[in-house]
Formats: sequence, structure tokens, C-alpha cells
Amino acid sequence: MNTTEAFVNHFINTNYDALDEETIRRAKLRLLDSFGVAVAGARSIGVDAIRNVLVRIGGAKEATVLGFGDKLPAAHAAMLNALMMRSFDFDTVMNVALDGEVFPSHLGACSVPALVAAGEFHNKSGKEILAAQVLGDDFGARLTVCSGYAPTGLFDNTGTSSGMAAAAAVSKLYDLDAAQFLNALGLMVNMISGSTMNVMQACMTFKFPMANAARNAVFAADFARNGYTAMKDPITDPKGYFAMFGGDHHTEHLLTKLGEVYLGDAVIKPWPGCRETHMGVHAVLEATGGIPIDPDEVESFVVYLDEETPSFLNADFTFGDTNQVQGAFSGRFTAASAALNGYLRPESYLPDAMTAPKLSKMLDIMRIETDGSLGSLWHSRARIELKDGTIYESDVDYTLGDFDRSPLDDERVLEKFYRNVAYAGLVDCKQAERAAELLLNVEELDSLDEIFDNLTA
Repeated sequence: MNTTEAFVNHFINTNYDALDEETIRRAKLRLLDSFGVAVAGARSIGVDAIRNVLVRIGGAKEATVLGFGDKLPAAHAAMLNALMMRSFDFDTVMNVALDGEVFPSHLGACSVPALVAAGEFHNKSGKEILAAQVLGDDFGARLTVCSGYAPTGLFDNTGTSSGMAAAAAVSKLYDLDAAQFLNALGLMVNMISGSTMNVMQACMTFKFPMANAARNAVFAADFARNGYTAMKDPITDPKGYFAMFGGDHHTEHLLTKLGEVYLGDAVIKPWPGCRETHMGVHAVLEATGGIPIDPDEVESFVVYLDEETPSFLNADFTFGDTNQVQGAFSGRFTAASAALNGYLRPESYLPDAMTAPKLSKMLDIMRIETDGSLGSLWHSRARIELKDGTIYESDVDYTLGDFDRSPLDDERVLEKFYRNVAYAGLVDCKQAERAAELLLNVEELDSLDEIFDNLTA
């Protein structure tokens, strides 16, 4: 039995009842969060362009586009919902390896839209959705950990390991047999891609690897179910996944504790934007207590980050540019906006917010400095001194959002969901409350239909 066959055997023989309570709890919170950020993403740049094309193409009314309520073929609904989930860079992130090391990932915003589109079309239950989500994300996390992935490398793993997670999840949901499952993964290896240049150049297409992968995951499972065949070992074959997308990969721990420990996205983001901008945002909001700061009253404003912090966090931010993507990946923009407004939310990326004159003043005043004494990428400090002598200071040991190290409590996760849904302005409060109740008890549902009914206009 080769490595891929071992995974397939595990996928086929593991169901909801085999999952532990904590794994299920985390999966439900990630599912809730994913639906909320998708609805918020309905108001993000680039969504209308893709939606208009997919609606014009039309086709079988198999699955629902969140927020809008369009009915599209399942693969197209998965694509559009993934595009929205990736918007604002507000989706769940960062999987943890068995040794506790953290790796960049965006698994859920690819697996969830593929799963729920396929699940709606085939009338799958909440338990089936959760089991497939957990298994697919664990698979994607293991690929990420073993791939030697670097955010500055060639391929963006939002379209590679995340896509493989989604393909495994949908294949599980479709109850594929071993041969079909293996073929689905082999097909998916031929349908994943995505360049990190999208992020480096702040392109709208930073969302596209994930959206494309979510769509293709549905196709891969469907094609395999209908008899299309693929390579025998798509993961560790000399010309398989790792050879193509793995970089400096290693596979010795790929199957370690398989079925005992379920990996997956480990962070529910408290703020929209790249996870590595959150150190500065957390330090600022911890210092100010969320009180808006007027730059006209500021004498000095410094954010201290670890020496290992990526250089892009301190890179110049082009004020006046309303490129949402540039803002989401700028440590200077996110920290300055948090100080100015007392929060960082999707509305922080609206054109009026990004071009506010006082934001320009705050950017001119603030500095980001590295501090070797911090000792951790996730440790940060902030110091804001006002002209009247008032000083706001903070020392944050670990940036908020990590399930194990600094979790958002359930109340804050729910608050984030409600705020995201309200931001989109497409459904009312009662609908949002009912959708949240259903998502938090999704294992009791025979289908997801009522959730979609409550999260569409």
C-alpha cells in the first residue's frame, strides 16, 4: 500500500462517530466563521466581475451562492463562495504540525465552499459535512507541513494543498470507493496551481488560486465518480504532488498519528488582513483599549515586532491607493487604521476609509521597529505618546486568534459572524441569528438548506 492508498483507506473508513469532541467543536467554529466571512466578501472587490460571468453562463441550479442567493452548478457556486471567503483575507488560517510548529495555510476557505456546494446538491447531512471537512483539512494540513512551503516561494498553497484538502473532502462526501477516491486525488493534482506573485504585487487575483481550487475539487470528485482515471500515486510519486509543488519537502511524518490527531486551520482571525499583520494590530488595540486616536494629538507612535517579522509589514504603503489587497498585506496600513478608528474591520478597506486624510497623518507618524528581545514572531509591543503626555502601551505575548495559545472565545467568534453578515447588508438580524444557531448545531441537521435560506437575500 503506497502513501496515497493509506490516506484513501483512512478517508473511507473514518466517519463522524470516530471524531473526538474537541475536533468537532473546532470544525463547527471554523464552519461558522467561514460562512460569515463569505457573506461579508459579497461586498469585496472582484466578486461582481466573477459573479456576473458565472450567472451569465448559468447552468443547472445545484447550489447556492451565499449572500446573493444565486443558484449555480455546484462547481461554480463553490468557486464564487471561495472567492468571497478569501476576500478581506479574513478566513481561518495557520495549521499546526504535530510538534507544535505553525505553518501558513488557508484550508477552510477552499474545503468549506467546495463541501457545502457539493453537500447542498446531494442533500448531505451536517454530520457528513463535518466528517468530510475534518478529514480533508487534516490531509491538506499534512501536505502543507511536509511540503516545505514558504510564502515567498513560487506556488501559493491556497491553491495547492488547500485544493487537495477540498478534493479529499468532496470525495469523502460523495462516498467514492477506493479506486474512485485515488483517481479524484490524481485528477486534482492536475488542476491545482497559483502564484505567490499575486500577493507580492497586491493583485486582485490573490483570491483566485483558492476559488479555482474549490471549483476544481468538485470537478475532480465528479469526474472520478464517472469513471475518469488518473495516476496511481498522486502524492509521493516521483512526478506527483510533492515533486511538483513540495519544494524542499519531506514525507517521513506524513502519516504519523493519522486518525489519532486531526490537523487543520488553527486560527480564527480577529481582524481582516494577513495573519502576520495581526501582531501590530493586536498591540495597538491592546494599548488603546479600542479608543480611536486622533493623529493631530500624537507625539510618537511605535509598534515593536520580532526580528523574524517579514519585511513587508514595514514596507511603504501607497496612500491614496484604494487597492484592498495592498491594505490587507500592509502592516503599516492595518496598524495605523486600527489606531485611528479603534478597530480593523472589512469597512476599514472601503475607499473612503483608505483615503481618509487623518489616516495619511497617522501613517506619517507611526514607525515599525524590530526588537530582538521579543523572542517570538507572535510577541509584539506598541507605544503611543500623545502631545499632552498621555502614554498608551502594551506588551502582547501571543497574537489573538490561535485555538490553543490565545483563542477567541465563542462569544467573540459569534460577534465576528454577526458583524460580517451585517456588513454585507443582505440579510436581517433574525436571519443571521437563526443561521448561527443552525451552524453551531450543524451535526443535528439532515441538510444545509435552512442555513442557505437564512444567509441569502
